[in-house]
Amino acid sequence: MVNARKGLLTLVALAGAAPAFAQPARSYPPEITKYLQLQSRVNAAGIRNVTLMVDGQMGTFRERVLKQGLNMRIEFADGPNAGSFTVESGGRRFLVNPARREARTMAPMGASFAPASLMSRLQGREGRWEKSTGGDIAGAKTVRWDVFDSRNRIMQRFWVEPNRGLVLKRQIFDENGRVVGGFEFEVVKFDVEMASNEFSVPTDFRIIRPLEELKAACQRASLTPVILDPALGYNLDAVRILSAQQGSGIVMSVYADETTQLSLYIMKQPLNTERLRRLTGQRLKFYSWQQGGQYLTIIGALPQEELARLARSART
Repeated sequence: MVNARKGLLTLVALAGAAPAFAQPARSYPPEITKYLQLQSRVNAAGIRNVTLMVDGQMGTFRERVLKQGLNMRIEFADGPNAGSFTVESGGRRFLVNPARREARTMAPMGASFAPASLMSRLQGREGRWEKSTGGDIAGAKTVRWDVFDSRNRIMQRFWVEPNRGLVLKRQIFDENGRVVGGFEFEVVKFDVEMASNEFSVPTDFRIIRPLEELKAACQRASLTPVILDPALGYNLDAVRILSAQQGSGIVMSVYADETTQLSLYIMKQPLNTERLRRLTGQRLKFYSWQQGGQYLTIIGALPQEELARLARSART
C-alpha cells in the first residue's frame, strides 16, 4: 500500500466489496441479504486492530474507522501509511496522503459486508455457511459465521452485529486452516454524527492513478501492462520497476483486498522456480504462466487454485 510495507500494501475498507458483489448469490443465507440492506443506513465509528501477512510475516496495525452509510473513512495510526487515510463517497475512493498533498485513486468497495475477493471465490461453488453465537466484540453482541469451500476447508470466520450488519471481527484462513489475516474492533460506537467533509479529498491535492503508473512503468521496461480483473476484488495499489534493462524488464504490481496482499510480476524472462519456492516458504504460494510473449508470476497467501483463477483473469 504505497509506502512500502515492503510489498507496498494498503489496507482497505471496513466491510469492503466491489459493487459487482453488492447482492449475494442465491446460495447465501438470507441473513446476508439483510446485512447488505443495512449497510446504507449504518453510522458507526471505532478503533480496530488489523492483522495481515506481508512478505511472509504477520503484522498488526491500528486503524480508526468512520462509516456514514456508504461513505467510509479509514485512518492509519501506524505502519508505513501512518498519517494517511482512505475515503470513499459517491462511488469514488482514494488513499489520501496529507503530507504529500496527494490522493491515490482506488477501486470503490461498495455496500457489501465482505471483501469482493471472498465473494468471487464463493460464486459458483458448493460452499457451506455455519452460524453460531459469537459472543461480545467491542461491547456488542455478535453472531459468528464460518464459511467453508467445496472441500470443507474454512475460508473465513466473521463476527457481525446482527441488528446493523456491521462486521466487528474477521479471520481469513489459508488452505491449511491457518489464519493469514483479519481484524477486530476494540471500540465501536453507533449512531455517531459526522461532518460530510470527513469523506472528501481537498480540491488542491494531486490525484494519482495507479493504472496510469502501471502503463508508464511497463513502457519504461519494454513490457505490456497486465492487470487482474477488478471484479475479483483485489485493488491495484502500487507499482514498482524492478528492472528496466533491455530484454530483462521486470515490473511488480501490488494488489490488496481487506486482509490479503498479492504481488504480480510482469517479466521478459521467467523467475527461477526453485528460488521462488525458497523465498515464498510454507505460507506463501505462487503461480507462473506465459501470456502475450511475457512471463508472469503471482504470489500471495492464497490456495494454489485461487492464484490460478486470478491468473486466468489477467488481461492487457
